[in-house]
Amino acid sequence: MLNPSAAVRVLQSVVALASFLCGSIGLAQAIPSYVFDSSLLPRIVQMPANSWTKVNANFYSDVWTPPDLEPLGSDGVTHTPSKI
Repeated sequence: MLNPSAAVRVLQSVVALASFLCGSIGLAQAIPSYVFDSSLLPRIVQMPANSWTKVNANFYSDVWTPPDLEPLGSDGVTHTPSKI
């Protein structure tokens, strides 16, 4: 649970972010609903200034090409991405 001063800062950040998003888009288009429905926006808003947070839920190896679909190298064999 956030203490009151932190809660005020979070609320101010949300208002500032919403104002920025609405002001920068102007009359061009509406903000897509997925921007506010995702779990990413609250995590960004709660981050302290000049900080980083991990937001990906998968590992790099989760998106490797399956071995039987990997191209053959010049030596005629496949090379796993883990060697990168």
